[in-house]
Amino acid sequence: MKIWNCLLPETGSHEIRADNLGMADQMVYIDGVLLEAPRGTTLFTGPSGSLLELRQRGGNWELLVNGFVVEDYSAGKRRSKDDSVRDLRSRPDGSYTIATSFNSDCLQLNTVRKFHFTARGDLHEVEIAHQDWVWQIIHNGRLLDRKSHSVWENSGNCRFQVDVAGSAKLDVEVLMSWDTIKMLWLYTLLVNHMAVPPYWTKVRGELSVQIPEVVGDASSTSNAAVEPLLPEPSMPWSMVPEVPLELPQGVSYDSSSQCFQANIRQNNKFMFLGEFPTVEEARARYLEESEKMRQGAGAN
Repeated sequence: MKIWNCLLPETGSHEIRADNLGMADQMVYIDGVLLEAPRGTTLFTGPSGSLLELRQRGGNWELLVNGFVVEDYSAGKRRSKDDSVRDLRSRPDGSYTIATSFNSDCLQLNTVRKFHFTARGDLHEVEIAHQDWVWQIIHNGRLLDRKSHSVWENSGNCRFQVDVAGSAKLDVEVLMSWDTIKMLWLYTLLVNHMAVPPYWTKVRGELSVQIPEVVGDASSTSNAAVEPLLPEPSMPWSMVPEVPLELPQGVSYDSSSQCFQANIRQNNKFMFLGEFPTVEEARARYLEESEKMRQGAGAN
């Protein structure tokens, strides 16, 4: 599945979604409406008589609108070390159509935490993805920000605001940091300075946690009286993993998510290798990366 969002001068923003690209059961939707077309069709008439073309290049599907490629998003590290969501340096001016937003549903992101809260009755979801030295922040299915980091950088943050009907905007901050004592990556969400607990982790799935309601601006006294809510495991305590008294090298345990993390030291800093349900899986991932580093050093 691929999703593009683009702007047409006559009719505004539109979403084009394609399922099963290049296959016999390919389906293309414009703003949620299925286009009727023969199998294998790659040319379509879009809003205001625009010409839409699906084209495969280098193993990736592109969307062209009136002959111009719609901006796509690359989730991995960039040679340019550009930290912005948009990566247009490789395209000449006027050769592309700028995307109005990026939908996370079609991006292959390594999501590690999900949070949710309500404001004036509206549900908001914030996700954190972390892979290949890049943090990516998603709000209500839309990619908001990305932060790349090196082995010398063990913290990051992302700030944005949420519109609330009939109220001031909410200040939202996502914090990512390395705890050198516990040897863990920690992920925190603050909404108007109130800590919101995760309701989902990659390893354990959904946790039993009350959805916080946040109202008012950052100085509101109503929020100051609300204590941070701590998540409870969705599984019985008898199923919570047994943690050895002494963990193997490269493995640490996060009690808040009941999962094991694998991290490896490189240039006196720690690289995040992932979260796992068991000690054995985390240890195996550490050994795999350790062997890669050993072979790389030998080749040099």
